[in-house]
Amino acid sequence: MNYEEESLAEVVAGLDHLAQAPTDVLAGLVARRGVCLWINAATDEPEWTGDARADRALVAPLCASCPVRRECLEWEFRTTGGAKLDEWGLLDEVEHEAAHLAWLLRRRGGLQ
Repeated sequence: MNYEEESLAEVVAGLDHLAQAPTDVLAGLVARRGVCLWINAATDEPEWTGDARADRALVAPLCASCPVRRECLEWEFRTTGGAKLDEWGLLDEVEHEAAHLAWLLRRRGGLQ
């Protein structure tokens, strides 16, 4: 999944198959298979700039190669109340908020 090539509606629709997955199962998948949790902070972690746009560009290749991107986004939407976690993920804050709202609507049956 490449968020840059998909519309936010497509990104959110891509989470539908995870609607019935238990949150603890999603958390386990992300913990076991998430690229961001497997980097070695001493050698692999990007050198953060403090600028959100630049830092997001630093982590984009990691997130783009992650096998559990959808599971991670589903887990984040469920557990953070829509708050964005750090710079991980490929959505900026505005996109993240819009995707979270669309996700909420889909889950409540208001948008298909």
